[in-house]
Amino acid sequence: MVGKARGRGDNAEISQRLRQAIESGELSEGGRLLPERELCSRLEVGRYGLRQVLDRLEAEGIIWRRQGQGTFISSMRPPRPEAFLEEAAETSPAEMMEVRIEFEPIMARLCALRASREQIQDIRQKADFVANADTAHGFENADFAFHRSIAKGANNILLLSMYDLATATLRRANWRVARQNTFSQSRRSEVFLEHENIIVALEDRNPIAAEAAMRGHLQSVYDHLQRRQQ
Repeated sequence: MVGKARGRGDNAEISQRLRQAIESGELSEGGRLLPERELCSRLEVGRYGLRQVLDRLEAEGIIWRRQGQGTFISSMRPPRPEAFLEEAAETSPAEMMEVRIEFEPIMARLCALRASREQIQDIRQKADFVANADTAHGFENADFAFHRSIAKGANNILLLSMYDLATATLRRANWRVARQNTFSQSRRSEVFLEHENIIVALEDRNPIAAEAAMRGHLQSVYDHLQRRQQ
């Protein structure tokens, strides 16, 4: 049991006791701290003082909060994939493209360095499927497969998992409509050339060129989406 204080105590005392309880796991369940009301009761402190201490612990990176879900111990419980998708559903196409523009060029660079010959052949095959797609739905599916094949070519399981998690939200219905509305024959030709630039850099084993080509491609996608939404 957490030792009781004689009075409400100041913030330094509350902080010390709460830190000790976090380390022992006494005031947490599954990596999540008990609700504030219960923490106040167990520590015999006021809500205001407790929140000040929690603010400080969050600033130090010891805990993190998610509205409506609680307070978590940083080293114990990372965000659940399903919780990530729930939050990501509220993002915009522009926000997602901003993330992709920073994230995928890194994978392209690693792919140029690490991909096997067979993996690069698979990437080219996926690009051919994109170029030959004759419907918006087919184009979208082939484009997903192309980008994921590059993520696989980076040969980093954690990066691939992060990529799948980040792009899962793009498969949701409202996103599919937005993406399919940008499909056109002229745009397909532009994408073919952008994909080809990426593949050539991968085949040349040029990580700098691969990163630049991917960044240029995704910036083009972003600009196209922005124009269509104006």
